[in-house]
Amino acid sequence: MDIWLHVGFGKTGTSAVQVALARGRERLAECGLFYPPSLERKHDDRSVGGGITSGNAIAIGHLMCPGQRPGDFDATAAWSWLERVLAEAGERTLLLSSETMVWATAANAGPVLDLLRRRGRRVRVLCHVRHALEWTVARYAQRLKNPANAMPDDLETLLANTTVPFEWKLKAWAAVVGRDAITCRLYDEDREALVTRILEVVHPPAAALGPELAASTPLVNRSPTPTELRLLRRLRLEADAEDLCRVFRHRVLNTPAAVAEEFVVPEAVFAAFQARNQPILDAVNRTWLLPAGRRPVQASAGRIRIGDTGGVDAARSEAILAACFINAVRRPPAGRC
Repeated sequence: MDIWLHVGFGKTGTSAVQVALARGRERLAECGLFYPPSLERKHDDRSVGGGITSGNAIAIGHLMCPGQRPGDFDATAAWSWLERVLAEAGERTLLLSSETMVWATAANAGPVLDLLRRRGRRVRVLCHVRHALEWTVARYAQRLKNPANAMPDDLETLLANTTVPFEWKLKAWAAVVGRDAITCRLYDEDREALVTRILEVVHPPAAALGPELAASTPLVNRSPTPTELRLLRRLRLEADAEDLCRVFRHRVLNTPAAVAEEFVVPEAVFAAFQARNQPILDAVNRTWLLPAGRRPVQASAGRIRIGDTGGVDAARSEAILAACFINAVRRPPAGRC
């Protein structure tokens, strides 16, 4: 049995992949790939329902990363779950996916890796990196969705102070499992067929199911448009901000965008951002992507424009989105705007 750890680096399509895997669990098992339910049923229910979770290996991430554990974490239950999953996997390839594993260190992950290696033939890691400017904008949006997160008032402030974490995260995991055990891919190269590309890596016989699983998966946690971000900032000021932002996340951002817009980053801001991050991207390309025949990770690939804007009717966009959000709030949970 091969054991794959799909370590989500954040904003690289991890939630969408986890929904597809959870919904296709039985079909994948028939092809020899075991994607077990999460220890906590509520997380698996969210995945099957098309919602945002942290995957099926949240408990494993908490075993590997003590500093990230919630106060009610039950380590005994987590170890029991892992033993049960290994037994149920049998000779099938086992896939464990979660963003909670990203903070693992060699010392803390050692006991988990020891157990996995005693039961499996190989333990391997799959992760994605993403073009730096797009990743930073998506990260800003992700944190803005949660009123508890303190964020700068504007995106430019964040861009001026962001150093992308890809290199140190890859180095940390290389210390955990060894560099040769890590497959690093470029999200921007795989994004149009992300589920299929991942299945091709972890269990090629299941790759044929990729298009079917992706087609049956709703939009999950897509990146907001600039107008949607303005609305989120406004919602964060309300007394019931947490509830309003939750409705917005689940009933607006899990649907196609109501208006088509592009972020525009001033050239001077981008130049400062690139100067800070280009050495990191060069190191990731040199060590992880180019030797494997992958396209290089870049500071920007053009989906977020650099320079002047033009043609965006902000007032009209905000009116359309406001109507969309009102309808979303009024409709039952299954409603779409």
